Amino acid sequence: EALGGSLEAVARDKAGAIRKGVPVVTGVRGVGLGVVREVAALRQAPLYLLDPEDPLFALPAPPALRGAFQEENARLAAAALRLLGFAEEAIARGLREARNPGRLERFLVGGVEVYLDGAHNPPAAEALAREFSAYHLLFGAFPRKDIGGVLAHLLPKAKTVRYARAGEGASRVGEPFFEDPKEALEDALKAAQRDGLPILATGSLYLVGTLRGLLTTRL
Repeated sequence: EALGGSLEAVARDKAGAIRKGVPVVTGVRGVGLGVVREVAALRQAPLYLLDPEDPLFALPAPPALRGAFQEENARLAAAALRLLGFAEEAIARGLREARNPGRLERFLVGGVEVYLDGAHNPPAAEALAREFSAYHLLFGAFPRKDIGGVLAHLLPKAKTVRYARAGEGASRVGEPFFEDPKEALEDALKAAQRDGLPILATGSLYLVGTLRGLLTTRL
């Protein structure tokens, strides 16, 4: 709604960041790649496409960030840093020490694993769900999001589901619904303590931020 009514329009808006003669590193695919190619050629910007076999995208150290989907991000970051002239040891240290709160962030509460992730679109939800075999889902989102598309990827692996208010302006998206995210988390913890499955809280960065505050205070 902000950047355009199609993938091409969104890609063209994003490609506005490309500057004349400045290298572009991208993992974009499909329609977006055509737009990036076009704009990069127009602005004579060298274009480097993500390729795990290319030494430019090699990982000098395993990424500290959890999730298979983070590997592509790490490879893109490594390539960009090499093009900027950073030393290999600096790149390796960055990969080992990188932290990203709210992205598959793990907390341990009373023996229960609680994962927070701000996935709020279908592709992100699909990648997130692939990281688990089963979980108790704690979900909250704003009406403008593709709630159905996100839940289509998350619900199949959810043993139980709790919906919580994500923040001011967020509406009820399903039952059982908790006005207070803290109550939703406490209820999910009871179920998780019985069967040992993790809790996955996702759908909105607002919800993740609220729960993160509770968990860091509690721990």
